[in-house]
Amino acid sequence: PVLTAADSARTVEELWETSCIWEVGSAREKVARARAALLTKGMAAVRYALQKGLDSQDGLVYRNLLEVGKSQPDSFTALIRPRLTDPDLWVQRNVISLLGEMKRKEARSDLEAMLRDAKQEKHYNRVIQALGNIGEAAARPAIRPFLKDAKERRRIVSVVALQALKD
Repeated sequence: PVLTAADSARTVEELWETSCIWEVGSAREKVARARAALLTKGMAAVRYALQKGLDSQDGLVYRNLLEVGKSQPDSFTALIRPRLTDPDLWVQRNVISLLGEMKRKEARSDLEAMLRDAKQEKHYNRVIQALGNIGEAAARPAIRPFLKDAKERRRIVSVVALQALKD
């Protein structure tokens, strides 16, 4: 969308709220314009998105986090990587998924370390999926042991991740 002066004059807070609504029907253009204007705000948008949305369970908020992250991938990644060990379950879940969907290769070793930490067991499926999404063949040895896991879902996630890694 072509942005107007009014779009550009809106605050990061206003743009975030509008860009987090459901992008269907009459709201489609409104949301697209708000997201485009939000992305022009650079690091201010990144900081606000991480403050307001990183602990969210809302898929629309997650979609917005991903879009903001893709607009400033290096800075966004540098800010979220330390949050992999956040005490908030939802922050961890979102960070793992974001790193995977953004294919952030520099996070591979951190994610592999989570698979070696029994305290992170609740995140194993998501971590395995993220490693598959990142696409680095070097992650194969970290995933292979989960092919024999007692949990069927984990075995399935491992097969899919290894398939993505051409194993």
